[in-house]
Amino acid sequence: MIVYDYIVSSNAGFKKTWLLHCVQEPDIIGNTTTIRCDQKGYNGKLAHTVLLPLPQNMLITKVGGTGNEYMVDGENFPNRIRNENNSADNAVWRIELSPKTPSETDVFLNVMQATDADNTQLLPVEKIETDNFTGLRIGDRIVLFAKNGNPENTFVHLNIQGTGTIKVLITDLAKGNWEIIGPKSPGIVRNDRNLVYFNAVAGNYVIKRK
Repeated sequence: MIVYDYIVSSNAGFKKTWLLHCVQEPDIIGNTTTIRCDQKGYNGKLAHTVLLPLPQNMLITKVGGTGNEYMVDGENFPNRIRNENNSADNAVWRIELSPKTPSETDVFLNVMQATDADNTQLLPVEKIETDNFTGLRIGDRIVLFAKNGNPENTFVHLNIQGTGTIKVLITDLAKGNWEIIGPKSPGIVRNDRNLVYFNAVAGNYVIKRK
């Protein structure tokens, strides 16, 4: 799962916080949080990677545990289970992701991979940035979003490396016809939903409005 949030506030001092709730205590190392779900017969794990904010401007903290399950501004708000058939899997932990530097505009780019609890093989995640777009590559897929949060009319220059077929999704493009020029090109693609999707191989690509 890829989650991209472009947030603008009228006051740079307004702190923006991205939350991820979980049942078991998360383990935070650098820009990656690992959340296991291996109690009560479960066998799952979530690997959460933060690409934006950048590491030097990123603060990840965890909140939860006994007496702090629902802590907000120094006060805990306990949640009582009312249904006897409830699995009792309350989200008693959470991580809070915030930028360190105050700004009117903040962007959050998060990638989440779900696996079995004992699986150590995750798809590699790489941040991608062009003049007007930011995004990522995960496995054989590339996803790009406009940096300003609005539909773009501009050229997109994309250098793709690696082997095999790469599935490319570019969002936030103005509606209309777009031409894809590169080693493996579908030619002109009709864009009715502010996005273009195509298969590619390694090489340089130019995506431009027709």
